[in-house]
Amino acid sequence: MPLRYTGPPCQCHPLGTNHLNGAYPSGCRYNDNDLHARGTGAGTGVTDRTVVHGGRQLFELPYLGSHDLRMVPNTFEVVSLGNTSPTGFGYIVAYVNRIKLKSSDEFIPMSEAAGVENGNAGVGMAGARYVSGGAEVAAINQLTPDVFNTLFAKFERTFALANNRSWKAFVQYTDQRSVGEELIGPFTTGLLSGKAEYSWGNTTLRLAASTTRDEKGIQKHYGNPSNYLSLIVEDFDRAGENAWMLGGNHTFGRVGSGDLSLFGNIATGNTPDTGPVATPHENEYDLTVDYRIAEGPAKNLWLRFRSAFIDQDEQVGGDDFLDLRLIINWDFSPLRAWSCRTCRYVIPCSPYSS
Repeated sequence: MPLRYTGPPCQCHPLGTNHLNGAYPSGCRYNDNDLHARGTGAGTGVTDRTVVHGGRQLFELPYLGSHDLRMVPNTFEVVSLGNTSPTGFGYIVAYVNRIKLKSSDEFIPMSEAAGVENGNAGVGMAGARYVSGGAEVAAINQLTPDVFNTLFAKFERTFALANNRSWKAFVQYTDQRSVGEELIGPFTTGLLSGKAEYSWGNTTLRLAASTTRDEKGIQKHYGNPSNYLSLIVEDFDRAGENAWMLGGNHTFGRVGSGDLSLFGNIATGNTPDTGPVATPHENEYDLTVDYRIAEGPAKNLWLRFRSAFIDQDEQVGGDDFLDLRLIINWDFSPLRAWSCRTCRYVIPCSPYSS
C-alpha cells in the first residue's frame, strides 16, 4: 500500500488500553497505562497500520504522556515509528528529544525535566503489545542516558461468563534504576500492582493492591503515573508504600436528554513511620459523576464532577483536604472541515484544609 499523509487532529494510534481514571475529551480515550500516541503538529506517514511521525506529538504511555489534568497537556518533540493495530501485534520505537510540561510555555530537554541542571539528553524507548482472545501482554523500556531507566510490563485477561457477566484480571510491574553517571543520584526502585474486576450488566466492582520498594518512590518526571491505584489526587507509589483500593462504577443509562454514570474509589496507603523515607499514611475517597448529553442543541456536551477527600496522618506531618473539580467538554463541528474539535473548560476548586 502506498505511503499516505494523515492530518494531525485526533490521530489516535492505540497500542493498548486500560484504566478508567482519565478525563479525556475527544472520541479517542487516552489513559495512563495505555501504549499509544497521536500527532499534533507535524507530518505523519501511514502505510497499512505502520505510522512514522516526526515533530510535536502527544503520547499516552506509562510514565511518559500528557497527564492531562488541565486544559494544556504535556507535549513532546519526537521521532517515532509504530504499528497501530488494535489487535494482534503492535509496537512503538521512538526518540523523545524535548518536553513542554503542562505548567510551562517552552520545550526543555527530557533530562532537564528529570532534574538534571542544563541537561540535554532525550529519552529512547521501545515497546510492544500483543492482544488476542481477551488477553493482552505489553512491555516498554524508556532510557534517559546517564539519568535513569524505566521498564514497564503488564498482563491483562478478560474471562467472559454467562448472563452478561465477566471477570477481569490485571497485573503490572515497574522497574526503575539510575544508569551511567546517575545525574539525579543513585537509586533502584520498583512497583508491583494488581487489580481484579467483576462486571454484571451496567455495574462493575474492583479490588486492587500495590507495593513499592522502600529505597525511593516511583519517578514520574514525564507524566502519566502508572499504578492501578493512581486516583484523582494520589498515586500511592511512594517509597515503601503498600496500598489497596476498593471501587465500583455504574451506568444508569438515559436520564433526560443524556446518559448518566458514576464511579468511586476508596484507597489507603501505608508507608514507613520512621527513617529517611517516612511519609504520612493516607486515605483517598473519590467520586466522579458523568453526564453526557446525547441529543438536542447541546449534543455531545459532557459534564464531569469529581471530588476527592484526602485523609493523612497528621502526626507524621500530613494534612486533610478536599479537592473538587468541574470539567466541561464539548465536541462540536461548526464547520464540516472542523471535525473532532473539543472545547474543554476545567474549574479546579481550591482545596479545603481541615
